[in-house]
Amino acid sequence: MTGLGLPPFLNGEAQAVFGANGFTREEALHADRAEKLAELLDRAGLPAFQQLFSMEADVGGLCGRLGGTSAEGRHSATSTPRAEDWDLLVGPVAMLETRARRDLRTPAGRVLVPIARSVPLVALAGFVGRHATDGPGRRSPLDQELFATDSVGQVWRGSDPPGLFADSYRTFLAKLALFLEMGRAPGALLHVRPGSAGIAARVAGARRIDEASDRVHEFWRGGGAIIEDAPGETRMWATNVHALATVVTALADMAGFCAELSLSGVEEEVSEPSAAPRVPSLLGDPPRLPLGEGDGAREGWIVVDDSARVHRFRTHGSRLLEWDTVECAPADGHATPTALRLARRSYLLATEPLEGHVSARCLAWIRAHRITRDPAATLPRQDLERELRARGLPAYPPALEFEAVAGGLWVPGKHGRHPLGVSLALREQESSAEGLVPFGSISGPGGYFMDARGHLVVDDFVQDLTFVAASWRILLERLALGHDYLEVAAPEGRWLLWISEDVGEAVAAELDANLVPELSDEYETYWETARTRVWLRPRFMAPRGDCIVSTDRMRALVRALRAARSASPTVRFGLGGRTGGRPPTQRAAEPTARYPFGSYSERTQCGEILVWGDDWVEQHVGGRPVEVFIDDDDEAPLEP
Repeated sequence: MTGLGLPPFLNGEAQAVFGANGFTREEALHADRAEKLAELLDRAGLPAFQQLFSMEADVGGLCGRLGGTSAEGRHSATSTPRAEDWDLLVGPVAMLETRARRDLRTPAGRVLVPIARSVPLVALAGFVGRHATDGPGRRSPLDQELFATDSVGQVWRGSDPPGLFADSYRTFLAKLALFLEMGRAPGALLHVRPGSAGIAARVAGARRIDEASDRVHEFWRGGGAIIEDAPGETRMWATNVHALATVVTALADMAGFCAELSLSGVEEEVSEPSAAPRVPSLLGDPPRLPLGEGDGAREGWIVVDDSARVHRFRTHGSRLLEWDTVECAPADGHATPTALRLARRSYLLATEPLEGHVSARCLAWIRAHRITRDPAATLPRQDLERELRARGLPAYPPALEFEAVAGGLWVPGKHGRHPLGVSLALREQESSAEGLVPFGSISGPGGYFMDARGHLVVDDFVQDLTFVAASWRILLERLALGHDYLEVAAPEGRWLLWISEDVGEAVAAELDANLVPELSDEYETYWETARTRVWLRPRFMAPRGDCIVSTDRMRALVRALRAARSASPTVRFGLGGRTGGRPPTQRAAEPTARYPFGSYSERTQCGEILVWGDDWVEQHVGGRPVEVFIDDDDEAPLEP
């Protein structure tokens, strides 16, 4: 149904931001809302604060997504929006019907009732979420954040323990509108020390935003900037380079100030460390604002040049790591006179540090994915040994070797980039067992750990501790194939033949595939030809199949079926991956071979794979074909 519209108490700027993001309310969700809320509170055993009924009447059911996806048409006239469907969902009725967590209390013991769910506020501003570029390791958060209110109408973040966020739900929405506004366009976020927002506001000529300001946050707006003063931090969001340059210049002239600069919507270029220019030749003699935020001091400066461009130079010793530039975008049909052009030149590409340590294939993967190694995120050998001893952990030589060669590495995974390196791991991980050293994150919950031999163990909080590689070099080689713990290394455009028994050697011999030493160890084995790979999987993955053949050649697929069946009459198969091609001109009336299709979870046969000659394979499950594979004679080699 047609929405009731946005809350009238919001100012025009907040209304415009919510409207531009497609935020709306559905009328059907608010019929008899007071009665519905009373019923839900009673059912949950929660107190019926008057503020809850006022909020439901004002804003209940408000929802939307960043990027402008409207709520209209997403739900039936009687359904409640699901929290996971939206970047923001507001209203105690919606929260109680989505079964949001209800066991919340303020530090003073007052009961809290859930009133909203949102992606984390920093993600709304675009710096840890969709547009993150501040540092190579930022990843998108997966969880939404819960907000709740108490009997006096204050809004609390549902953290542990809850933290006060706003004095009222109206101020709460005005603040969210500002964070949404920050996320809508490319911009620069300046972090300075707490309590300095007044200085920045005065220099930038910004006015106080009363609707969003209270005892927790104070906001100012003006000159293409939004300035926020919050407990423990002051931030300035700038979409105008003049405002940013003015504040940086003023702070650089004041003793004791340092700052950090994050960019959203940046154009990034990643180069080798040897391509970095000399730092002194870049700086000249303008005022320099040292880099630093809280207790995280960093080497480098923020500088305003003679053309009023703002530069951020991050260094490590005498080496330039990153060079960010904020300037006015060239005037054209797509840019306003005050639009920003944000550029980053990074000199962190990991190919040079790993040259001679990994294969050409691995180096090509690093180059293609622009994988970075940040030396500022590592510790020198003596400092690392001291840190490990202080934590009661051993300083194994293989761990120290990796840290010296490639510590501070960020590799791609299923949920964004994740870190490899002892120094990085020590910030977040605790050793899972005696004698293991934290080594980095896997692509998902959990991490890698290293033993005295340099062998790598995974703890994913589900499986028992599992050995996955005999060295960090082998781990990187497998990551280059796309094999990250439970993720299967399966190049696009290939077939995958799953084989239920350990017949890798027999299949590899039939296909004339050679052992690949840099990928193989006591945990996994790989054989390859130019267009086929045979992979003997580790034992912890055996419930789905012990051996996999990956190929783009139909004849190789058929030969692998025959070789596996010859090696073990009880073997079962599964087929997946590539489909399509050209239909054959003719086919024999009866298949030349039949192979059992297996259910690996139950180790039973539940269908069969039919083969006609060397160019037609058909898989049947439950008596019907589910996939057909046809050789299309594509001679182009497929690289992983």
